[in-house]
Amino acid sequence: QDDKLWYFKSRTSSSAIGHVPLKSSVVRKATQNIGKNYCFEIITKDRVYLLVAQSHSDMVGWIRVLSLQTTLVAENDLLEEAENLIAKAEYLRSSRELPMLVVDIPSTTIVSTHPSNG
Repeated sequence: QDDKLWYFKSRTSSSAIGHVPLKSSVVRKATQNIGKNYCFEIITKDRVYLLVAQSHSDMVGWIRVLSLQTTLVAENDLLEEAENLIAKAEYLRSSRELPMLVVDIPSTTIVSTHPSNG
């Protein structure tokens, strides 16, 4: 409802016991390992909520739908892309296969140089 994710004591409860504010939140795949698969998190200014989906496709669906309720949708996408680029750059740097990484993001270019050992 609106920009809130309401939660209940049980599936049969008719009264919500609280809500997660989504308006200024970040929704993404969980960065913490809690020993369960398909975890995602909602990061608010006051708290981080960790949730577990039943499958990978459910997790992706929840993240997509909840992200649409935030005002930070574009930022969520950029953060996820940046995390993937950083992971790739770290992998390539560790294998010494990449002396320079150039990433073209609309209206922005990020250049990261890595000194070669040759």
